[in-house]
Amino acid sequence: MEYITISGIVYLFFVIVLANIAGKRKIGGLKVMLISLFLTPLTGLLTILLSKKTNLVHITGYICPKCGYEFTEYMEYCPNCSVGENQIKLKKISYKSL
Repeated sequence: MEYITISGIVYLFFVIVLANIAGKRKIGGLKVMLISLFLTPLTGLLTILLSKKTNLVHITGYICPKCGYEFTEYMEYCPNCSVGENQIKLKKISYKSL
């Protein structure tokens, strides 16, 4: 009985690890998780190795909370909204795109 519980936990651990690794691939984590869960984690691993990597682009931008204008270059204050001593600080935002 104890052997079945431990082996089930180890099995689920491998399924979760493979799903996490597959999140960076084109196939995605959910598909690999289902394949690993219903077939075997070895089949999930083979699926990951046969799938292509995704090319993610990380873009950092800045947005003004008052006017909503987005800037791609670093600026500390919004040039559109800042008048005199009333300076609106920009918020940093990050994008991930394929």
